[in-house]
Amino acid sequence: MATKVDPVARAQERSWKSWLWRLALVALGALAVALLVSRLSGLREMPVPEEPIVPVVRVEIAVAHPLQVYQTYTGTITARERFEVSAQINATVLAVPKREGDRVIKGELLAMLDATEFRAEVAHQRATIERQQAELAYWEAQLDRNRTLIKSFVVSQQTLEDSERQVRMLRASVNEANEVLSQANTRLGYTEVRAPSDGFVQTVYALPGDLARAGAPLMELLDDRALKVTVTLPQSDLATLTTGAPAVVEITSLGYGHSGVLDRLYPALDVRTRTATGEVFLGDATENLRPGMLASVSLRLFALNAAITVPVHAIHYRNGLPGVFVDNTGRAEWRNVQTGFSVGERVHIVGGVDAGAAVIVTPDSRLADGVAVKRVTGEDTL
Repeated sequence: MATKVDPVARAQERSWKSWLWRLALVALGALAVALLVSRLSGLREMPVPEEPIVPVVRVEIAVAHPLQVYQTYTGTITARERFEVSAQINATVLAVPKREGDRVIKGELLAMLDATEFRAEVAHQRATIERQQAELAYWEAQLDRNRTLIKSFVVSQQTLEDSERQVRMLRASVNEANEVLSQANTRLGYTEVRAPSDGFVQTVYALPGDLARAGAPLMELLDDRALKVTVTLPQSDLATLTTGAPAVVEITSLGYGHSGVLDRLYPALDVRTRTATGEVFLGDATENLRPGMLASVSLRLFALNAAITVPVHAIHYRNGLPGVFVDNTGRAEWRNVQTGFSVGERVHIVGGVDAGAAVIVTPDSRLADGVAVKRVTGEDTL
C-alpha cells in the first residue's frame, strides 16, 4: 500500500533546505572576506627595511696656537709700607692730636709725652759741663804758666807733668759730659713722637694719661701712596708660578684694572693651609683704593708656543681613559689622548692628536670606532 506524501509538507521542507544552503554560502563568503582582509592588513603592517641614519657631525681642524694659561685668585689690597710708631722712653702720654683715619705728613707730631724729667736731665748735664769747662780753663791756664816757669826753674818737672795730666783728665771729662748731654737731648726729643712717613693713621694704641713704655706701639700708620695686592696661592700651582709672571688685577665695582707682574713670592708655605703668599705691586693711580679691599688677581701659570686644544664636550672616555673621535675619510676613528690643563671650555691636548686632524666635536652617543659619519659644511680650527 503506497504512502501518500503531503505536498505542503514537501514544499516547506524544500524551502528550509534552500535557506540553510543560502546561510552556509553567506557564512563561507564572510569567512573568506575576513581571511582576505586579515591577510591584506598583515601585509600592510610588515616593517619596511630602513636605511641606517648616518650621524651628522661638526669637526674642528686641529691647529697648534700659542697658549697662555691664567688662574684667577682673590686677593686683598694692603699697604706696601706699614709703620708701627713706638715709644722710645717710659713717659706719660700728654697728647695724641691724630686719630684713626687722619692723614699725616712726614715729621708731623703724632703724640706728646711728658718731658719734665728729661728737661731736668738736660739742664743738669749742661750745668755739669759748664763747671767742668771752667775747671778745664783754669788748668789750661795753669799749664801755660808752668811751661813758662819751668824755663826759669821756678817749678819742678813734676809740677808741670801734674798740670798736663789734670788738663787731659778734664778734657776727657768734658767730652764725656757732652756725650751724656747728647743722649739726654735725644731722650728729650723722644717726648715728641713724629710721623716717619706720609700716610694715614690706621690704629691708635695710646691715649692721653696712659703710660708709654719703651718699645710699646703708640700708633700704626699706613702709606697708601704705595699699595699692593696680597694673594694666597695653593701648593698645586707653585710648580709653574714664578716671580715676574704676568698679572692682571681687577676691582670691578670701582672699574679699576692694573696689569703688572708677580713681584714677590714668599718661599715658605703656611703649615696649616699649605698655601704660599704672593704680592703684586700696584701703580700710582690708586687714589680710590683702600687697604682691605678685595681684588681679583689673574696670574699666568705657564705659556706654550704651540698647543692644541679641543672643546670639553669633544672628550670621550673608554675604561676611564680620555680620547677623541676624528673624521677619517667619512669614518669615525678613535684616538687615545693625553690631556693637560683646562682653559675655560677647552682642554689642552698634550698628545694623541696631531695638527691637521679633523676632530669630531659633536657629542653624539652613536659615535663608535669605524662608524660612518657625515661632516657638516664648514670647518673650524682648534
